[in-house]
Amino acid sequence: MIVAPLNKDVCVPNPCINGGTCKREVLIHPGHIHVSAEFTCVCPPGFAPPDCRNKTDDPCVPNPCLNGGKCQKDPSSTNGYICKCLGPHFVPPKCRCDCPQGDPSQKPPILASKCDLAGECVCPVGYTFQAGVGCKSGRQNPCFEKPCLNNGTCVPEGDKYRCICTENCKGNICQTCDFCPPDYCFNGGTCYSVGHKPYCRCRNEFLPPRCLFKKPVQKVYHCHPNPCHNGGKCIERVNGFDCQCVPPFDGPHCEHDKCMDCDVHALCIHGQCKCRRGFRGSGYKGDCIKESVCPICPVNAMCVDNGCECVPGFMLVKQKCIPVMTP
Repeated sequence: MIVAPLNKDVCVPNPCINGGTCKREVLIHPGHIHVSAEFTCVCPPGFAPPDCRNKTDDPCVPNPCLNGGKCQKDPSSTNGYICKCLGPHFVPPKCRCDCPQGDPSQKPPILASKCDLAGECVCPVGYTFQAGVGCKSGRQNPCFEKPCLNNGTCVPEGDKYRCICTENCKGNICQTCDFCPPDYCFNGGTCYSVGHKPYCRCRNEFLPPRCLFKKPVQKVYHCHPNPCHNGGKCIERVNGFDCQCVPPFDGPHCEHDKCMDCDVHALCIHGQCKCRRGFRGSGYKGDCIKESVCPICPVNAMCVDNGCECVPGFMLVKQKCIPVMTP
């Protein structure tokens, strides 16, 4: 590392008066350390920054509380203030750590415990914290990693632990919680918990958050756009629609052309198939048969080219077939 040279020590002579302590600002950059020309005065009680010149009646300036404790004025106290400490082992009057300091004379020695940032007593790896004693060598406290969820309380039981859950939680590590008050969701809604808060899963026709109100009914128009083809008229019904078709169409959507079913020898009249003149039948495909135009032929006669002719050996006399007389 390269230490930048300092031409003058800003704390010599001490710029802080009334017993203040001068602290230089040290800036650390990659590759070198720079001692700034700036400084800070740490003032004794009763004197205020920046140089401890001015007296102050505020007992909380500077903050006398340690470990992040909050100073509050209190004229009734001896020092005129009290400290609000932020962890279970940061204790008044100044929030010092009160974790037990162990006993090095024991065999094996009991080490001192220390406060972590949350004010809990912790031990080095391989040691177990014992309240009121310190850090004992041996198995790690099974509750050290705080395995119980949702504010559950961990109770060591040998090398195992047991979780005592809060009222709303259950499970071996208090992992299942129900924060739903009785009858929280209305109209058949189902309550479930997320992040210690109750929520409702509502039936389709009701609205969150608590399923109290129905969703606004949106009218459904089945005829827009018109589902009927080929000029059909759509008629709204309660649960759907009907198509009023124009001839020659039919079907649910007027999609079927009835004239497509007519025989080649038929005509489609108002959607009805009718055989042309000279044919007989229903009019539909394959059912128009050519009619005979012959009159009713007499006995011993047959229809030939739309006329009656006598069979061989007979001749037509006065619309009758009589035998041919041979000489």
